[in-house]
Amino acid sequence: MIVIKNEIRKRRKKIEKFIQFLNDNYDIPHMLSLFVHQEPLLKYGNGNCFGVITWNSNNPSGGKKIIHVTNNIEWFRRFEIEIPKNIADYAILHTIAHEIYHYFQLRDNKEIKENWVDNNAHKICSDYLSIDLKNEYLDLMDKIYMTKKEWRNYKFKTIEE
Repeated sequence: MIVIKNEIRKRRKKIEKFIQFLNDNYDIPHMLSLFVHQEPLLKYGNGNCFGVITWNSNNPSGGKKIIHVTNNIEWFRRFEIEIPKNIADYAILHTIAHEIYHYFQLRDNKEIKENWVDNNAHKICSDYLSIDLKNEYLDLMDKIYMTKKEWRNYKFKTIEE
């Protein structure tokens, strides 16, 4: 079961409905704590990301399982990237779904494969929204990742295990 663990300022109802959909339709036997951050990117390990799941791999059946996601891709407008509202909403839901699929991989002790995770995250979002926005989302991500060199001077929220 996924439980939202902090106050959400933007997209609260959309995120809550999506979490309810995931809890109702997917096998999630562990308690997953979801933290939604207002920072545009999270710093974890050596990289920056939109979401991350932390999991105590020494105790897979116990221990805390925590998902951190960002809720603020509008920050990228400073690089003159136009972000339609429906794609911004989709990006947040996709990030949550992406981390849920990493949870499934960890839970089932499977090799981490980003393409598999990403494709399944798109499928969850398409099923939930009854519309496929994958291509529009991927176009936005291409534009955002082209700005990576601009990220260096920004202080991101650091996520620790």
